[in-house]
Amino acid sequence: TIYERGPIPHSQSGSSMSLHVMIAALVAIVLVSFIVAIDFAHGAHKLVIFSPGNKILGVVFTSSQLDTPSSSPSSSSSPDHRNTTNSNQLGTSRNFIILGMMNSGTNLMRTTLQMNFPIRAINEPRDTNNPQELWKHKLPVHAIMQWKKENESSIEIMKRRLEYFISNNNSLVVAMVRNPISNLVSMRKAPYSLAGCIPRTWKEASNDSCQFKGINFSPPGLITLWNSYASGYCTLAKEFEENMVIIRYEDLVYDPAAVLAHISKKIGLPSLEKLHVQEKPSKSHGRATSRTEALDRLLHHRYLNIKGNPIYPELRDLCSGIDEKLITEQMPPPLTTAPSHLSDCFNFTEHRMS
Repeated sequence: TIYERGPIPHSQSGSSMSLHVMIAALVAIVLVSFIVAIDFAHGAHKLVIFSPGNKILGVVFTSSQLDTPSSSPSSSSSPDHRNTTNSNQLGTSRNFIILGMMNSGTNLMRTTLQMNFPIRAINEPRDTNNPQELWKHKLPVHAIMQWKKENESSIEIMKRRLEYFISNNNSLVVAMVRNPISNLVSMRKAPYSLAGCIPRTWKEASNDSCQFKGINFSPPGLITLWNSYASGYCTLAKEFEENMVIIRYEDLVYDPAAVLAHISKKIGLPSLEKLHVQEKPSKSHGRATSRTEALDRLLHHRYLNIKGNPIYPELRDLCSGIDEKLITEQMPPPLTTAPSHLSDCFNFTEHRMS
């Protein structure tokens, strides 16, 4: 809801202005401020404050459903809060657990949710042993992370922590999965904790294994790691069918309305009255791109031919490591007509791009 206050009355200009008129104008300004303050105190969700010239002086956001102030969408702190201007969502807040491989769109999803729902997005910036915390990039694999001195597999730890969040915090789990080839190119640009797995050339990428979190992923290591993330999320989605969705990064970029409609239906909310789309980069690190740039790269597969280090010459070897059945038989169907996760392998392995 937008509360619009009319222009604050002008006092008469010029030397003939009387003291009484000046006092009356001052009282009017105070009264308008008082009314705005009352509305704020009663839980208005968006107040637009106008100047005498009918220019916006400021916008105040608040929400009676959330008990802590909002944090910046680009912040990696946890938890994050951002309220909505969609009146049909007010009064229905929901917690979200966002999961995904590095550079898979977790920040974009978090920001998009914050712009459209009254949410509490849990987004742990690190891997911890705290049973009430969950790192968004934690590996959902059937292997023990010995470097963390854990005594059970990573995916079992994730199951237990997700059960906690779902049962105690009314949480929906959102797992992001990105086109494996596009994801690899993005990781080379900003590897984060995968820096040790990033090769100097794509030729090496097709032949090298990857050591990540104490686990060895056989060649092509980065592709095998991607398979492990995607497969693990499919396993978790079966376990938490009513409280988890897997979202393709490409669908979120291509048609955020379709993704938000899917999520709204999953949590029992009507369709959004007004969609807020994240057009700017959703994070301040990792050389992030705007939605326009992301769409261009996605639709035209421009990431295959990055100047100085094109990946397409090694596509055949890299694609041979992708678990095709995982994508076609276990992953949920796409929500949009954006290029599939196998489109690079189907369309560009037989010839080189010009």
